[in-house]
Amino acid sequence: MTIGEYIHQKRISAGLSAEELGTKIGKNRATIYRYENNSIGSLPSDVLIPLANALSISPMDLIQLNQTVPPKTSSGIQLGQRIKESRLSQKMTLKTLGHIIGLSESTTKRYEDGQIKSVSIDVIKCFAVALEVAPAYLMGWEPESLSNDESQLIKKYRRLDDVGKDTVNAVIDVQLKRLDE
Repeated sequence: MTIGEYIHQKRISAGLSAEELGTKIGKNRATIYRYENNSIGSLPSDVLIPLANALSISPMDLIQLNQTVPPKTSSGIQLGQRIKESRLSQKMTLKTLGHIIGLSESTTKRYEDGQIKSVSIDVIKCFAVALEVAPAYLMGWEPESLSNDESQLIKKYRRLDDVGKDTVNAVIDVQLKRLDE
């Protein structure tokens, strides 16, 4: 099934006309038809979330069918900028990041610089895993990523049993109360 067929199927099952769906996402009826007929090669990333919300589906469903995501994210921040910010916060070089995900240093830099115009979901997932961030963060769908320290704390917390988690929660509550006083 193509992304256009999927959008059409979900629009019909939601009981929406092309015009109604267009109004919900700020597009006209003709654009909706172009999406459904696959006349637009790859849906822009700033359309994926509003479209998914209007059709009551997961944005990931659309992304997987879309296969490539243009580097400009819905918040206007470039995908490459988020990759670079995440890499720098991990104190990682371009060469190291490229090695982890199986790319050359120069290709990795081209992603960071936004020179690669369409990025497959698989590549986004590789960057996310290597940088220890969520793919949604790289796409600009989450406001910020966790710091390395925060990520490590979460990983440690998840390893605890219920008694350990209760202890950590109690310590956090005491410290927050102290700050509020």
